[in-house]
Amino acid sequence: MIELNYNGHSIRVNEAASLTGKELVYYDGQLVSEKTAPLGTTHLFTQFEDGERVQYEVENGANPARFFLRPYTIIRRNGKIIFSNK
Repeated sequence: MIELNYNGHSIRVNEAASLTGKELVYYDGQLVSEKTAPLGTTHLFTQFEDGERVQYEVENGANPARFFLRPYTIIRRNGKIIFSNK
């Protein structure tokens, strides 16, 4: 699970469970995106912060790493990366 506090807001990402592939994205505790994708997918959602429309993109995927797949998450706010563990 990834938890990020940014600009006074929280984003929580439950990456794909190995058997179900279900991914959940929460913004300030509210579910904003739910998808099923065993090898990752991209979630897009829009929020209003301080009267301004903000576009978020949460990308989950997997990189090949020797003998297994290493999961990663990238979070973008208005196109700018604010978190990456890739």
